[in-house]
Amino acid sequence: MLQAWTKAMEVQVVNGYTMKFIVGDSTQVLKDFDADSIDACITDPPYGMGMDVWDHNVPPVELWEQVYRVLKPGAFCLSFCSPELYHRMAVAVEDAG
Repeated sequence: MLQAWTKAMEVQVVNGYTMKFIVGDSTQVLKDFDADSIDACITDPPYGMGMDVWDHNVPPVELWEQVYRVLKPGAFCLSFCSPELYHRMAVAVEDAG
């Protein structure tokens, strides 16, 4: 069950398929999901460029460990990142497994 501080919005899609967009702190939200339960992860996380209070680091290894845990076998993750700090994001993902 999702925590009270998250927001969920369901959008009906063609042929009865439903997508759910969840807005919240991913380090907390992902803990609510079962392992091997997500088909894809598409994310635009903080870039670590210091442009705002929340943007001083790329997501830590612990977040990417949760992403790996919830993705189904064969699922993909598409993560955006700044070209200048791509290496930091890549190392965190690699260190997660």
